[in-house]
Amino acid sequence: MRRIKLRSRMTGIFIIITGSVTLLCAAIIWFSYNEPEQRKDWEFESDQSALQNSIDDESISIPGFESIKIPSEQTVVSSPFYNPQSNSCYFEITVFLSDTNEMIYQSKLITPGQKLYRIELMRTLTEGEYAAVIQYKTFSIEDFSVLNGANLPVTLIVE
Repeated sequence: MRRIKLRSRMTGIFIIITGSVTLLCAAIIWFSYNEPEQRKDWEFESDQSALQNSIDDESISIPGFESIKIPSEQTVVSSPFYNPQSNSCYFEITVFLSDTNEMIYQSKLITPGQKLYRIELMRTLTEGEYAAVIQYKTFSIEDFSVLNGANLPVTLIVE
């Protein structure tokens, strides 16, 4: 009897350890697989960690970028866009080409702490550099009222 109980405990411990190791390995593989892909097709240089807009003693952090690199002839690309966790508002991010005022991307509402890993552009872009504007619209979490926003210039480098 005693051997059967000991064997059952050992089997249980073995199953728990094996399951934990398997989950850990799966997480490492998943993060290793996805992270290089994000850097490969959408690179960006930050000109500042965040621009601060004041709203009634609160502030909204808005990420800024000097340049963003994307692959040519692709509509689904990795994204540097996010809404900082410290914000207490929703973001809507729109990218316009400066010369034509053409919208090439618009997000849905982005919650605080949310990152957009992959986005779909409205059309492909050919190789070259494009002057663009990232428009941040911000909305109250409580009632969706419009808050301060920002229009930040950026250079799209399409390779």
